[in-house]
Amino acid sequence: MLLNGRYPGWLKRRVASDKGHLSNESSAFYLSKIIGNDTKEIILAHLSEENNTPQIALETLKNEFKDHEIEFDNIVIAKQNEISGNIEV
Repeated sequence: MLLNGRYPGWLKRRVASDKGHLSNESSAFYLSKIIGNDTKEIILAHLSEENNTPQIALETLKNEFKDHEIEFDNIVIAKQNEISGNIEV
């Protein structure tokens, strides 16, 4: 989506670089490695409004969890323009 989006070339290169943003795939991979018995909730946040969708991000995470036989359903997708509920840390 990034490569076909409206961002200028320099911004696409920065976002896609090692110092840019995490892809859905990378985020899902790392979450699958750090999730544990004490994990209560996962919040998907800071999703690009132009180069991502909540559905794609969630589906990518669920597929990664399925591949690693991780059962976890308490996943929230933060909205860009709405206040989220309280998060207990």
